[in-house]
This record gives sequence, structure tokens and C-alpha cells, in this order.
Amino acid sequence: MSIEVQSLAINALTKRIQEEAKVLPDGILRVADFLNYRVDPVLMDDCGAILANKLSSKKPTKVLAGCSSQGLLPALATSRHLNIPVVFAYASVPNAWGSRETISATIQERAHFVLKDAISAEDRVIIIDDIVRTGSTVQALKSICEQAGATFVGVGAIIHNRLLENCMNGFQMETLAQVSPSSSSSQPVTISPAVDDLALPEVVAADVLTERVMTDGVVLPGNLLKVYSFINHQVDTGLMDMCGQLLARVFAGFGIQKVLTAQTGGLPPAHAVATALRVPLVCARETHENDQSVMETMYSAPSESFTKKKKLVLYVTKESLCSNDTVLVVDDFLATGTTGVALHRLAEQAGAQVAGMAFLVEKRFQDGRGAFCHPKNHMHHEQYRRKARSLFATRGSWHRY
Repeated sequence: MSIEVQSLAINALTKRIQEEAKVLPDGILRVADFLNYRVDPVLMDDCGAILANKLSSKKPTKVLAGCSSQGLLPALATSRHLNIPVVFAYASVPNAWGSRETISATIQERAHFVLKDAISAEDRVIIIDDIVRTGSTVQALKSICEQAGATFVGVGAIIHNRLLENCMNGFQMETLAQVSPSSSSSQPVTISPAVDDLALPEVVAADVLTERVMTDGVVLPGNLLKVYSFINHQVDTGLMDMCGQLLARVFAGFGIQKVLTAQTGGLPPAHAVATALRVPLVCARETHENDQSVMETMYSAPSESFTKKKKLVLYVTKESLCSNDTVLVVDDFLATGTTGVALHRLAEQAGAQVAGMAFLVEKRFQDGRGAFCHPKNHMHHEQYRRKARSLFATRGSWHRY
């Protein structure tokens, strides 16, 4: 995971805590709307990837977590990126264990159990939780490691809640954000990224993309922007991954089930977004206007390539889009809007819902957004203008949007 993507993830986590977390009277931090009960899957996976990166030097062989729903998700996300098993401490002995030998420790006044043969003396164990408050859960899980004879090598948590007195002295703990008492009466708590050991640049994907367009993009006659060296001929995969992560975060709460794009320029950003959202990618292919077999057997819509200066038809198979799909349209450029309108029509023919449209570069002077709202395109609602997102926009001169 690149350092830029880690920066995006930690900035996003810090912003979500600042805007959505609630501090209860007893000092407990409530993050139910994005980390516990209603989970942002992209954010959770990013947090797991960063914790895995920070703890990989410990050479762990197993992840140990408590059985509460809060701790399970970051433990699973971290273990996936480390490619090691997870062991859960259960609040009761499952019937399936029968008479097999167990080891136990008390967490929140309840005994929690682990099969004795689930952790061996050869294992190097890390403990993962969502929020470390008093440290009592970590102490209990460490006790299970000791009973198994395993080596306890570290602790990882998404948030360190320092509003409560804790017993974490002597532990080396990796966290992504910390909440501390504030000295200001107007602001009861201080929320900050816990990244002292990681030199994260203060950048976002749009900044990097803007710099590349300004330095490597070439404006050709006819308002063509040549970005062959990093977007659509030779692809900068690191930059594309960053853009995909950022656009995925923008649309993470929209319930996206599929990403829809058109060949060929739209494939790199669409693949990056679909990968970040963990959803399938559907690519509309091109054919000529008189291809009757496509018209009769596929979902199809007329389009026009601004770059190639020709009319064409975009099509997808009827199996690739369904009436219950929620779709995100992604492309490299938004110019006249004809490709975006055609992709929307394909989804509309299938009965799918278009939740939004995302582009790397927008040529504002060609008013592609206006095409989404034109009556002849059956996209009457202002929501389509609002739901279109681009990372870089032009208004005759270059501007970041």
C-alpha cells in the first residue's frame, strides 16, 4: 500500500472521527456509524492494510481478537493483508468444541475461551482491536498468549482513546488515530492522526493528478489534452490506485454494486475504483452504427468519441447488468458528456439505478454536465449534475476541482 494511499486513509479516518464520532459522558467514544455497526468497508480495509504494514516487521503468525463484533472486523482486515489466520476468543464454549481443551481469560467480567491447540508455542501473536480504551481487553488476550506459550509481539488498534485511564504501559501499540483530552473549553477532545513514525505527505490524489497534468499533459489543437504518458496509453498504476481509492471513498455510502465504463480509456480508472469498492467491473464495448446483431441482442446506446471524431454505439450483454443493480459510471474524461449519457442509457435499459458518475479529468468549457440534465437525454434531475465528480477540471486554464 503506497504511502500516498495510507495518507488518504488516515486523513479519511481522522475526518470521520471528527465529524461523526460522539464522546459519551463516561468517556467512551461512539463510532457506530462507520466502524462498528454500520461499517464503511473501504475505510475498514484501508485501516487493516495500514495496521498490517505497521506490524509486519514483527513477523506475526497469528492475529488474536476478542469475540465482540467491534474487534472482529479490524482483525479480519489486518489478517487478510498479512495473510495469516485469525483466532477469536469466544464468550462461551461452542458445542462443536465438545470436550477439547481450552484456555481462557476474563474480558469485561466474562470468561472468554480459545481452543488450546489454536495457538501454539511456536506462534508469534499480534492483538488487534477497534478501539483501545482501558487496555483490559489487551491484557486479557495477552494472558491467553502466555497460557498457550506463544510469543506476544504487538498490539494494533484503529483508535487509541486516551480519555480514559489505561494500563497500556509497557506495550508497543500501533494505532491510526488518537483521541485525547483537550485544554480548550470550547473543544472537549483533541483528535489527531497517530502517525509519528510515518512521514505521510499532506497530499490527496487530486493534487498528484493535477501536478502530473500540469507537468506532463500536452494541449493539442482542437482542445485535446494528451495524457498518454500516465493515464490512457502508458498508465501510472500508483497514481491510478490513489485516484481509485479517493473516488471509491466519495461513493462508499451509495451502495454501489457494479462499476460501468467504456473501452478503452475508461478501463484504468474504472478498474481502480471497482477494486477499491470490491465490486465487479462492466466494460461497454464499441461497435458501428449499423451493427444489427448488437442492436437486437444487447443493451446498446449511441455515442460519439470526442478524441476519435466519430460516431459509434456502446453495448453490453444483457447478463452483465440487472434491474436490481446500483451502478457507478466511471470514465477518464468528461468532455461533451456523450459517453456518460450513453452509459447511463445502458443502465437505464437494464432497469439498473445509476448512483453517480466519476471522472478523472473534466473539461468544464465543454459543459459535459449539462448533457446529463438535457431533456432529450431523459436525465431531468439536478441530482445527476450534483452526483458527477471529477478530480481535475479545466475552464480554459488548468484548475484543480
